[in-house]
Amino acid sequence: MNNKRLADALSVTEDAVEDVYKAMFKVSQQDRQRNCGSCRFEICEQMVAAIILGTRNKEDCSHYMEVQSKVDFLKERKARLYALLDYVADISKNLEVVVRDACKEAEELNRLQSIIETAYCDVDGKEDAMLGFASVEEDIERLRKLTQMFKLGE
Repeated sequence: MNNKRLADALSVTEDAVEDVYKAMFKVSQQDRQRNCGSCRFEICEQMVAAIILGTRNKEDCSHYMEVQSKVDFLKERKARLYALLDYVADISKNLEVVVRDACKEAEELNRLQSIIETAYCDVDGKEDAMLGFASVEEDIERLRKLTQMFKLGE
């Protein structure tokens, strides 16, 4: 039976019949002629008629339930993917802040190193100045490595 004959038999429009098929995820002729009988009707058209008459619902169709299960799974995966993308975006923003701060710190340490080098030349107690200078140099080197590491990740 085609949509027109079924629609005429039920006194509904062909669009109403088509809407039920679509709601059941039966878009191809192959889907519409599956006739698996799991709904206890011999042919899918009888199931469509029962849905239109209100005696059955699309959840009684095994084809619908199989496809709906896949749709639900894909929706869940999509939601998880978007959550993961949001998480990665947050990490990226935080990383930008860390790199920016590390660069500022490196600039400040370079400035301090320059001051210390200038002061070192003027200090009589060169041993004390050397200890302070070595400590600052270690801090500068650590920050340079940290800054370089973050720049590689950009």
